[in-house]
Amino acid sequence: MKKHLVLFLFLLCAVYSIIGCSDSDCPLNTTATARFLIVDQQQQSLQFENPVSIVGLTKADVVRYDTLSDGSINEVLIHDSLLKDTLINQEAIQQAFSVPLSFNAYTEYVILYDEDTSDTIRVTHTNKPYFTTLDCGAMMFYEAENISYTTYQLDSVQIINPQIDNNEKDNFKIYYTVR
Repeated sequence: MKKHLVLFLFLLCAVYSIIGCSDSDCPLNTTATARFLIVDQQQQSLQFENPVSIVGLTKADVVRYDTLSDGSINEVLIHDSLLKDTLINQEAIQQAFSVPLSFNAYTEYVILYDEDTSDTIRVTHTNKPYFTTLDCGAMMFYEAENISYTTYQLDSVQIINPQIDNNEKDNFKIYYTVR
């Protein structure tokens, strides 16, 4: 009888340890990205004929450390430094592209068509921290509030879904004129 009780307790412990070590239900994609569709005037999908680059711009305060002649270090705060990050480098983009957003109140993207031509898109958004679980941590979701842009090659940009999260869905349409 005592032998069966020990065996039962051993099996019970084994079952609980297996249940306790199960995989978490964390999402595989934890990065929120804005998805831009590229369309013509008739809402037909387009692709760029030549490779383009997309650069993300962020303005931030930066501390510069200057070494003075006496060997001491002087901290200088530089306001609104421009930080650039190439998000897509010389790719033939077909129909759409997805890019991350900044933790600032807005994100700027520069679409570089060639060495001489580019368009800038500025998305103003609200940041919404989203806590899933202790195991999975937190994510940042966004709500697009406004969009402004230059029109050197593109015609217009429209917000079609302002909720930007880690689920891939279309958020913006970029319109180009096809001749």
